[in-house]
Amino acid sequence: WYLVLKGYPTQKEGQRDRMQAEIEFLRYAAQVAPGRVPKLIHVDHDRRCVVLEYIEGCAYPEGASPTKKDVQTATDFFWELNSDLKFAKNLIHLDAAEGFLSLRQHMANTRDRLAAMGTNHLPNDTRFEAEHILNKIRDQAHGAEGQLEEQICSGAVKDSLDPSHRCISPSDFGFHNAICTSKGVRFIDFEFAGWDDPAKTFADFALQPRVPILSTMPSLISSLNQKKNGFDFERYKLLGAILQTKWSCIMLGLLRPKRME
Repeated sequence: WYLVLKGYPTQKEGQRDRMQAEIEFLRYAAQVAPGRVPKLIHVDHDRRCVVLEYIEGCAYPEGASPTKKDVQTATDFFWELNSDLKFAKNLIHLDAAEGFLSLRQHMANTRDRLAAMGTNHLPNDTRFEAEHILNKIRDQAHGAEGQLEEQICSGAVKDSLDPSHRCISPSDFGFHNAICTSKGVRFIDFEFAGWDDPAKTFADFALQPRVPILSTMPSLISSLNQKKNGFDFERYKLLGAILQTKWSCIMLGLLRPKRME
């Protein structure tokens, strides 16, 4: 046997326990989506680490696009995770990271990220270009917020999601956290998993930049439309515009002075 030892930072008071989130998710997924995730071999709470099954295969190259079949495998995995939410309530107790029920909360989170960014700490030869890029992101955020308020005020979409409509999300979901094996795609890394807005799950899945799925977006859209599960497509589009700005902030993390340090 080859095994993987994975450690977690010490949990601080008031912080979400990333180790517990991963343990809950792996135990749950092993029952509802067998063969999709690594087996959880052993848990050591004192040393804050787990031992996982080693998955033999290849990581997806950064910048490469997965196939339509791979994207279908990922969406099948999501539907399996959400096939019995009554059962899920017994095993999954944590919300996903930044699993806000309110669209305005997502917008506020993005504004906070933008407010923490600047250019004064950068070298002079990059500051002008960085400021130009940052202004474009600010304009993008302003446009997303205007669209959001217009849709909420018109009644086209509700700001807050009914908690009963939440899903089980792997969070940080995408092919950057997947391994291609001889038996198909296996998914890894569930420290941020938990209960979440399904629109956020799929918006993040579509937007994550390391292994983009843009070329297979029609396949994803088709899969969502075929499911008669009340998926709110308008909410997905609005949240996608907000999270696109958030992803820009994440990718340009060096514009945060603390991150630069």
